[in-house]
Amino acid sequence: MNQFLKALVILLIFTPGIAHAKTGLNDQTYTNISEYPMTPNNPDSIKRQKMNDRYFQNYRMMIGIEGGLNHTFSYSDFSHKPEYEYPYQNYKFNRYSRSGYSYGLSLQWNFKKWISIRSGLSYDYKAFYSETSFNKNPGYNSPPGLISSFSNQTSSFEYLTIPLMAKITFGKRIQIFCNAGIFAAFLTNQTDYVESWLKNNYEGPEVYNYKESNNNGIHNYRKMEAGLSCGAGIGVPIGKHLLISAECRYYYGLRNSWRPDYSKEQPFLAKGELLLRTIGASLGIAYRFSSREN
Repeated sequence: MNQFLKALVILLIFTPGIAHAKTGLNDQTYTNISEYPMTPNNPDSIKRQKMNDRYFQNYRMMIGIEGGLNHTFSYSDFSHKPEYEYPYQNYKFNRYSRSGYSYGLSLQWNFKKWISIRSGLSYDYKAFYSETSFNKNPGYNSPPGLISSFSNQTSSFEYLTIPLMAKITFGKRIQIFCNAGIFAAFLTNQTDYVESWLKNNYEGPEVYNYKESNNNGIHNYRKMEAGLSCGAGIGVPIGKHLLISAECRYYYGLRNSWRPDYSKEQPFLAKGELLLRTIGASLGIAYRFSSREN
C-alpha cells in the first residue's frame, strides 16, 4: 500500500512537467489568445495564425485595382460686362450634373495600428450639362426683329487623378474604414458636344441650327485641378492575401477650372469661375503582401 501511494505522488508531481514539455508552454497564465506562444504543438497558435491572416494591419502593403461610377456637380460664378447687358436680354444659364466613370490602381501602406497611407492613380471621366438662352435686340449685328438664341452643351473632362489620404480602419474580419486627404488631377482631354439654334421672336420658327463636337475649348481650362477628398467603405478579406472592398468617395475641387485669364479674353464676361465637385462609388480588389510575421 505504501509503495502504491509513493508511486501516485510521483506521478502527480511529474505529469504537469511532462505536459509542459510536450506543448512547449510554461507556467505563465495567458488571458488572451493573442498572447499564446506561436509553437507548432500549441493548438491555439493555429487559430491565432488564421486570425492574423485576416487582420488588416498585419500586412505592410497593398496594391489593387478599382473602378466605378461618379456624378459631377459644377458650380459657376460669372457676370457680364455692363455694355453687354442691353443687347443680351433675358439671359438664362443653367448647369446640371452628369454621370461618369473612373478606374485605376490603388496603393496602400499599413502601419501597426489602425492608420494607413493611401494613394493611387485613376482615370476619371467627368461631365456636366448646360443650357443657355437669351434674346438679342434688333440692330445689334442681327437680322430685323427680336432674335432668340438657344444652346445645349455637354462638357466632358478626362483627368488622371492622384489622391493622398490618411486612412483609419476598424475591425479585423470585416473592416470598416474612412479616409481623408488631398488630391491632384491632371487634365488630359476636354470635349464639348454642342447643339445651338436661333429663332425669330422667341417662339417663331428656327432660322439657324447646328450640332458639333469639338476639343477646341481645352485651352480654356487649367491643366491641373486640386482639392480635398474623403470617403468611407467596407472591406472583406478573401483567403490570406486578397481583400474585396466597396467605397464611396467625394472630391471637393478648390481651384477654378477655367484659366485665370479666360474671363479677360471673353468680350462679354466681367468675371468667371467654375468649380467641379464629384461623388463616386467604386468596387475594388487588392492583394496584401509583406506580412509583419515574416
